[in-house]
Amino acid sequence: MRIRLNAPEVVKKLRGEINELAAQGDQALTKNASLAKLRYLQACIDESLRLFTVVSTRLQRMTPPQGLQTGSRWVPGDTTVIASSWILYRGKQQPISKLIDEPEAELDTLSTKDPRCFVRPDEFIPERWTTEPELVLDASVYAPFSVGRTSCAGKQLALMEVRRTVALILHRYDFALAPEQRIEAFEPGLEDHFTLNPPEFKLKCEEFCWAGFGGQGLCVESSVLV
Repeated sequence: MRIRLNAPEVVKKLRGEINELAAQGDQALTKNASLAKLRYLQACIDESLRLFTVVSTRLQRMTPPQGLQTGSRWVPGDTTVIASSWILYRGKQQPISKLIDEPEAELDTLSTKDPRCFVRPDEFIPERWTTEPELVLDASVYAPFSVGRTSCAGKQLALMEVRRTVALILHRYDFALAPEQRIEAFEPGLEDHFTLNPPEFKLKCEEFCWAGFGGQGLCVESSVLV
């Protein structure tokens, strides 16, 4: 929903793709086989997971007893290492409350300011996964569900639920900031508790009424969500 507020043109395109599928029948948006074919929906999910990876610091790994040479660096044996998705996927470290136990003044020492993996890394651009692959410099780093033996066993179930939830919500509702809510408060309020927890974020929700309007939505009801 935060993306809806920052990139309305993306949501307009995504909602068009979803509504086109919805026009095929009442149950169209509940069938994973159909939702999985929506290319732009999947691109938006991939881009959302890039910017807001659920496990943003990734799982720990330990080097073998004999140590490990990685690039120009030697890492001693039996050393716990972490490759933070939050840093790899973005152009620079963004503030996440309680992500690390360091004074704010020292955060720059933990930042990577060069976009080595993604062009315009701090921007939400779903097209990098579809029509603009040149915006992905190193796709091998992208693994929001991890890789190897400890990769997420529920990946396909999670994607199925996300596709269905996003499609149903965007088909039925539109969103705007609640009067007292500031969008700038979202990222600084994120907290890393192994999974990335969002802050309280109030939105104004408007429900579409589709019947009798030739496929054109009409906002008829509003409320405030937390």
